[in-house]
Amino acid sequence: MLDSLLQLDGGILLWIQEYVRSTSLSAVIAPYTMLGDAGLMWIALSLAMLCFRKTRKAGALALGAMVLGLLVTNVTIKPLVERARPWLDWPIVPLVTEGDPNSFPSGHTCAAFAAGLSWARALPWRWGR
Repeated sequence: MLDSLLQLDGGILLWIQEYVRSTSLSAVIAPYTMLGDAGLMWIALSLAMLCFRKTRKAGALALGAMVLGLLVTNVTIKPLVERARPWLDWPIVPLVTEGDPNSFPSGHTCAAFAAGLSWARALPWRWGR
């Protein structure tokens, strides 16, 4: 079952690379993707929130949630699952190279979700919801 899902996943990625991928769009998407590297954008925004009394709680909660997410995702689950990045198993040209050979779960997504959920819960209504 898992092998057939991986085959389907790889086939879809190859199809996207061959028929959907565009050089001009890639030039826009690659820098956008790199904004999330190591959660830097979310960390910077959360640190900026610490400077203002009304957003201090949201910034602190987001930083705490991102540290917890890092421990759960990158330190615990990724080494257990060991799902290789697609370009290691398939003839795919990566838009952005990554030093970590494991792709699942996504550390970028974890950081964004942790920050966004924390902000949604803790920011004053007019600021972030």
